[in-house]
Amino acid sequence: MLGCFVMNFGLGLCVAANGVLAAGHKSNSDNLGVLFIATYMIIFASVLLVYELIQVWPCGMIDTPFKKNFGFLYGCFGKCFYLAFIGILAFGAGSYPDWSPLSAFGCLGWGILQAGLYM
Repeated sequence: MLGCFVMNFGLGLCVAANGVLAAGHKSNSDNLGVLFIATYMIIFASVLLVYELIQVWPCGMIDTPFKKNFGFLYGCFGKCFYLAFIGILAFGAGSYPDWSPLSAFGCLGWGILQAGLYM
């Protein structure tokens, strides 16, 4: 369980960092589509990060709204599909930073692998 937490949290940080760097890169500042994708990457990665933190340090005040709004993350396959979705979304940010495709493949692959492990 700790290994899954570390992997999910690390991938969430990677995708959030990709979003921040893609939004801040000057070649992407004129491309409105990349800015939207980068913003969505940051938001969706933040949801994953908060969910993972709630699993380690439970807080009822945050957990209850999360269960109401993001209940699919509490199921095995919902979280796997969410990780795969974030991985697919990360492909839209372009190739800056250079490790952006690596984190996209990592997130997509880990989501698929984790679904296979749950079967």
